[in-house]
Amino acid sequence: MVMNPHLNLNRGNTNINNDDTLDNTVHSTSLSSSAISLDSTTDVSDVSSSYTSDNNMNLVIPSVTGGIATADVNDQSLLSHIDQYQDILPLVDNNSHNKVVKNKERPLHKSLASTLEVEDIVYNRSPLTSFGLNNNQPIVCGHRGALYSSLENTRHAFRTASQIGCDEVELDVFLLKCGTLCVFHGDGTDQNPGLLDDYSTNMKGSILDYTYEELRSKMQFNKFHQEFGCGPSIIHDLEKRGECYIPTLEEVLRDAKESNLVVKIELKGPNTALPTLDLVEKLDMVHLCHYSSFNLSQIRTIREARPQRSSLTGEYVYKTGALFSDVPENYIDLALDAGASEVHLKYSTCTKSRVEEIHRAGMDSMCWFRGPVGMAEDVRTKFFDVGNEDELMLRVVMATGVRKMCLNKPDILVAMLNRISGGCISDASTTSSISCSNSSSSSSIF
Repeated sequence: MVMNPHLNLNRGNTNINNDDTLDNTVHSTSLSSSAISLDSTTDVSDVSSSYTSDNNMNLVIPSVTGGIATADVNDQSLLSHIDQYQDILPLVDNNSHNKVVKNKERPLHKSLASTLEVEDIVYNRSPLTSFGLNNNQPIVCGHRGALYSSLENTRHAFRTASQIGCDEVELDVFLLKCGTLCVFHGDGTDQNPGLLDDYSTNMKGSILDYTYEELRSKMQFNKFHQEFGCGPSIIHDLEKRGECYIPTLEEVLRDAKESNLVVKIELKGPNTALPTLDLVEKLDMVHLCHYSSFNLSQIRTIREARPQRSSLTGEYVYKTGALFSDVPENYIDLALDAGASEVHLKYSTCTKSRVEEIHRAGMDSMCWFRGPVGMAEDVRTKFFDVGNEDELMLRVVMATGVRKMCLNKPDILVAMLNRISGGCISDASTTSSISCSNSSSSSSIF
């Protein structure tokens, strides 16, 4: 039987408005020995479900998978999640005979562990054996470099990622009208990427409207753009040092070659596949460069141009990744048809069954995390059991068996994997005990 941990909250007489939006503010909340219990009688996804409280005024929360569990919160690692429960869980109205004040406008948050089909792994087994990390530590890929430590998609960001200990970095490439390949993300959609409006304070439109000389000499980054996780002070320092500019792909690849860093090149703009391939081969970096795209025709172009396989392993020599945000039912067929060697899924769609399906099809798996704005939105509005790329979230995702993780905070994963390698996974900062009401034994969450 699956046990779901939940925090103990003694709300006292605190008046909490269910319509408040969740932020990173730590609410003034006291802990007590009373626990939030789980009950298998009601579907948590049904907002109109009947929630009740027991005689001790402990909130009874239905479990998606069944089982009853209580959680004692005695360590500091979970305190950051207490404020999430303030706004997420339905509240018992002490003055209305145990009826529940329900927010019918906003659906209840889900468990990421349940969404990814790993509740039983995360909550019922010992730390090392539950995740299989002794034999399958994921490859760490820095999303746009190390964007909380430096300005995304800059040479400094990629050097920082390498220094942190990333195995790989991911970047976005555009082919400009002057013929230069540059590294940039920008605003917009996958169908209309590379917009400058919020990224720059003095240039508008699309990056495709400019030559590289114009971008290099004129563009000023918007230090306060919410997508820049590093914040304005780091950008200001980079400006003073002359490192705050859009680099060419060749500059970034030459840096990566010096440090033997694998580069995942997302073919972001149109018609980038063959020019990028030519540059990689010119720099003799086939072994260090992978290609990916949401537009599967771009990676199909790579595969049609370079279908070679290794005589030793049978694997493709030129690595390509099929990127998916929403996952269609036939995603495996689509990836294989495009000649992909990897499938890249958004972390919240990277379920255990999909990872296993990808591996059975002979491809590698990678999950990618949304940018800072998207990740903040997810933990605020979707998932109650994890923080924004904290260790809890990373361990839940790792439990799927995914082989590579492309994330905004690679330093957290690198540090965690180093502790695992050193046998220190169960330190006090990351564990908590769950006592189950239908069992005399207890197990560790992580």
